Amino acid sequence: VVAYYVVVDGTQVATSTRYSRAYFLESVRCNFLAAFPDVVSLPPRKLPLWSKNAAVIPPNTIDLIEIANQEHHEGEVYVEATTRQKSGGEYNIPGCVTTIGGVIAIQNISTNHLTFRQHQLIARGTPCENEISQNEVSKLVINASTLPSFQLNDIKGRLGSNLNESECILVLNLINEFRNCFAGNTTELGKTTVTEMQIRLNDDVPVTYRPYRLAYPERESVRGIVQDLIANGIVQESQSPYASPILLVKKKTGEYRMCVDYRALNLKTIRDKYPLPLVDDDLERMHGNDSVAKTAFVTPDGHYEYLRMPFGLVNAPAVFLRAINSILGKLRFTTAMAYLDDILLPSSSFETGLGSLREVFTLFRDAGMTFRLSKCQFFHEKLEYLGHEISPHGIRPGIAKIEAVEKYPKPTNVHEIRQFLG
Repeated sequence: VVAYYVVVDGTQVATSTRYSRAYFLESVRCNFLAAFPDVVSLPPRKLPLWSKNAAVIPPNTIDLIEIANQEHHEGEVYVEATTRQKSGGEYNIPGCVTTIGGVIAIQNISTNHLTFRQHQLIARGTPCENEISQNEVSKLVINASTLPSFQLNDIKGRLGSNLNESECILVLNLINEFRNCFAGNTTELGKTTVTEMQIRLNDDVPVTYRPYRLAYPERESVRGIVQDLIANGIVQESQSPYASPILLVKKKTGEYRMCVDYRALNLKTIRDKYPLPLVDDDLERMHGNDSVAKTAFVTPDGHYEYLRMPFGLVNAPAVFLRAINSILGKLRFTTAMAYLDDILLPSSSFETGLGSLREVFTLFRDAGMTFRLSKCQFFHEKLEYLGHEISPHGIRPGIAKIEAVEKYPKPTNVHEIRQFLG
């Protein structure tokens, strides 16, 4: 059997001393490895491995499929590297060690979408029993992200209705090629070094508040949010003299968003004069590790500070736009229009638009920035941008603005007419 390592940024973080054990670590984004000249004999018995859920894998895409087994085997299972046939094409399975209820990588090497039914046989594995020593293990990195690929249904609602099926698949393949540009949770968030924020104050008197009172369910939510931020290196425990209170804002989904009340700190902050919207200014780089302490906030359970720029700071929009402009570079004069976190890529054809997306995805991936797929729209002939509706027919006020006027109550006197006119 061959041995596996898991590496992160070239650093070994997990090794197996049993049959080529390779783990997908939940706490880190890692590369899947394989390689293996050292061979020991394997037990002859093979376990059928089924797909636990139905899945569709696009052409030339690698995805992770959760596996199940009728025998409910406990322990590691070795899956030998192989190429298998199924209706519609072929797929590769890289050699790996997994567990029942774990995942294996499936690479669709055909030109068609491959559909796997629930409880369909996808591979066979051998229970791992023997051990090999760590010094017998050699490593070879296979660059395959552990992030699961998006399926066509994941992006259907984000695509323009004017696209045909082939064009939809081309967009899907591009998005999956840049899968690490899209964050679905805190763990997948990117981290850029393009710009660092410096908080300059009018005086050196710290802003210090006691935590706002929270109901018990709210306190539990805050505790979970903070622990998630700590686990992902976004905040850390603080001993700063600064302490801004936090608020909870309820989302439409019923979940809470934690917001730091930086109003008192903002009143003391020297304003960043970087213009909004865009102008042709030279970009400068700001440094500010000493500003970390000033972002400190307090909850009923502790005192913390941000290691990445939070929104709510008065200069956050200017610093963020500076970073976006720096990343886009010359593209912002020819290809992309950006206003804070709204980026518009106008194009006259599908091919041009696909090329523009590839350019922007490449720049943002290299800068360590990520998008949220649910906030993206691709290849729409009509869309809302900065409160305006943009379409082939021109630019007009957005629906929200028109509805505000249409639903405004009819004035009944001079005072109400003046109110309407502003």
